[in-house]
Amino acid sequence: AGLLLLAFIGHATAVFCGGWQGADARVMWWLHAQAGPGLDRFNLLISAVGHEWGVIPVGVLLVLGLVLLRKWRCSLFVLLATAGSGLLNRTAKELFSRERPQLWPHLSQETTWSFPSGHAMGSSTLMLVLILLAWPTRWRYPVMLLALSFAVLVGVSRPYLGVHWPSDILAGWLLAAAWVFAVFACMTCQRGGELCRRTDFS
Repeated sequence: AGLLLLAFIGHATAVFCGGWQGADARVMWWLHAQAGPGLDRFNLLISAVGHEWGVIPVGVLLVLGLVLLRKWRCSLFVLLATAGSGLLNRTAKELFSRERPQLWPHLSQETTWSFPSGHAMGSSTLMLVLILLAWPTRWRYPVMLLALSFAVLVGVSRPYLGVHWPSDILAGWLLAAAWVFAVFACMTCQRGGELCRRTDFS
């Protein structure tokens, strides 16, 4: 968590010192060159599932499901990780106040600041939570593969739609990972490094 936080701080420093300006624009224009009606629809769908249509409802249902199963520690971990990530993202956006890209008309309407990406941060937060919950079970590798693939798809969809710089996406991933591992460390410090018993999910 500490190393990831330092990586985020270093990345943010580089971004606001202009170190990412050329790379951001090149990646954005390359993605825009691939645009077409089919990819437009696909990325709009992925972006929606990566936030209001998927990530948020799944996070809420996961907390409620764990509560119903009386897995209190796991449910508290999910709640702190996901809700805290959202609050942290809002705070970081206000702190950095970075304007969104204006390279071409946006395919979706956004009104908040750009850095770090809320979609990238929210989706990667939930995916990391799922990976950590599944880690003691035999499902760890399938969950990890699907979760990381989904987080990448959501992250790529935002610059494709023209609403985020690639550096915003990387910032969201770094800050989300730092937060989730910090919460996980705090929750496991009295359990010998294991959040949930193996029998909870196997």
